[in-house]
Amino acid sequence: MALLYVNAGDQLPPGLPVKDLPPEIRLSENARLGVKPICIPLQIGDGGELPFILDTGAAFTVLDDSLAPRLGRRLRTRRNPMAFDPVAGRRSIYAAPELYLGGTRLLTGREISTVAMRGAAYSQAKGILGWDCLQHYCIQLDFEVGKLRFLDPETLQEERLGKPIPLTLKGELPTIAEIDLFGEGRQRFVLDTGFSGQFDIMLASNFFERVMWRRKPDWTNAVMNLGFAVCPAVYCPELPVGGESYSAIGLGEIGVAGPMHRAGVKGVIGLHFLARHLVTLDFPKRTLYLKRTTGVIPASRPIKSEAPDHGGVNGETVRKQHPRQKRY
Repeated sequence: MALLYVNAGDQLPPGLPVKDLPPEIRLSENARLGVKPICIPLQIGDGGELPFILDTGAAFTVLDDSLAPRLGRRLRTRRNPMAFDPVAGRRSIYAAPELYLGGTRLLTGREISTVAMRGAAYSQAKGILGWDCLQHYCIQLDFEVGKLRFLDPETLQEERLGKPIPLTLKGELPTIAEIDLFGEGRQRFVLDTGFSGQFDIMLASNFFERVMWRRKPDWTNAVMNLGFAVCPAVYCPELPVGGESYSAIGLGEIGVAGPMHRAGVKGVIGLHFLARHLVTLDFPKRTLYLKRTTGVIPASRPIKSEAPDHGGVNGETVRKQHPRQKRY
């Protein structure tokens, strides 16, 4: 998961004409399950293909700093506030190079950043494709057949795509979806395809505590290892989300601060939850469609994962006294 911030001026205006759409991409088996991030092969200029993480939780596209020699003169550096992410510290900013997917040039922002993408969380990735690029496209994630598609937003058959949910793309914030979680009314959640692992949703502390009190979760003596932090975690046999009942939901707790707290963000919805659906992200029209499918997610408790996933979120659970149980 990469919640990285950027100035609004760093992006091109949305709604630019898209003459050519990239080809569909096959998802790995682990990405279909939501336990590993979605990696897509991108070319920088006329170079070879490199794996990039498709991350709606990233406000801007970044490259590993090992690729900086390809980018020409550095424009400036910047230290940003970041949340939920081990890729922190100072980033270098360059004029954006041409990025290609399957021979199709992608629309991107005017600038691109490099950061030190170190550690197991980014061991296979050379970059993160954020919404400064994705905002120009309508993207469909079909987890049942294991494909990522780029669609024409003007020819969508919305009535076949499931429930529409409004999206917000603004300034320094990641992609935000407004959805009713647990029957508490519509709330703002980060929609983060970069958050993969055995858990579905991460909640702000006060929201997490309400779930603990009201929803009688099972398996409360667990924690979630994020790589850069260890957070309380619970497993809920059944929970309502968006007015529908879901089984086997894994929840984690995390602090929400800074711009996201001021924006009223209540948590993060990750890839493991999205993998239960046909997901259509119509970024030009700022709409998310979720259609329940038979799914590939097994209806069972989270299991231990040996390797961290993107953003350090690996769904690894440890059987121990729940830190917050002492308050009850």
